Amino acid sequence: MPLLRQSNGRPGSRESPTPELTTKGDRIHETLSPPREEAETQQVSLLANLETSGVPLIERRYSRGEHAYMRGDPDEGLWFLLEGTMEVYKLYGAFSKATVRLLDGSGLFGEPSLRPAGRHRDSAEALSACRVAKVLKVSLLRHLSEDSSCAPALLQAFAECAQEHEAAMQRLLERKVDSRLASLLLELAERFGEEGGRGRGLRMRLSHHDLSCMVACTREAVSKAMGELREAGLIETPRPCRVVVLDEPRLSKVAMGQAITPQDEFTGIPRSSRGRVRAQLPRREAP
Repeated sequence: MPLLRQSNGRPGSRESPTPELTTKGDRIHETLSPPREEAETQQVSLLANLETSGVPLIERRYSRGEHAYMRGDPDEGLWFLLEGTMEVYKLYGAFSKATVRLLDGSGLFGEPSLRPAGRHRDSAEALSACRVAKVLKVSLLRHLSEDSSCAPALLQAFAECAQEHEAAMQRLLERKVDSRLASLLLELAERFGEEGGRGRGLRMRLSHHDLSCMVACTREAVSKAMGELREAGLIETPRPCRVVVLDEPRLSKVAMGQAITPQDEFTGIPRSSRGRVRAQLPRREAP
């Protein structure tokens, strides 16, 4: 979908046509992968409607680690992810962050309101090369006063933002790290999982550090919990930063507070009972 204007980087930068490789200061942006072939979505329809109506859409590209905006920046518009993976997070403590939303390939982010003033209450960081479209709220309000046909799609996008924030708050309220992590993996599998031969694999790369930000705990605690989930046969990590959810029913029980019980690969005997079972077996005679 063509966009009317292009700009690279943060608000206030000069607007110019974007070549395949663009620079921002002395940094070179990554080449973006081609967009996925997907059916017409509400977001595509909404942006096409706005562009046809003459509402300016500003396209921007971000490399991994760059921010679309940061907490305290002026809130001027709504952002729509077109390609890549974007993380929305809040800071807590001195340097720690908690991920409240994760978007992959599409989705609205920014302050979910039409108020054209105020400041951002969170930050948005690219986890991969991203392409986004920004719609200024002043222009959007002017358009809605004349044509409200896109209002239902906007309300649906706002509702999805609220649902994801609510899911994040519920996940972070749980004190046990394994329960938080199980809830997170189930949510990610539902939203971003791809069916495979052994389970649902998450289509984005997530390190233990990324996961620790999403459950607001240390990377070491997440690594320990991931090892326990893997040993119990609930997940597998076939490659670094790749997760496959194998047993969603049992993972749901962990999310609800049930302890992780590793099982023997061949007998299905819980590990906590192996010593007692082995003691009951007849001993072999020495040759």
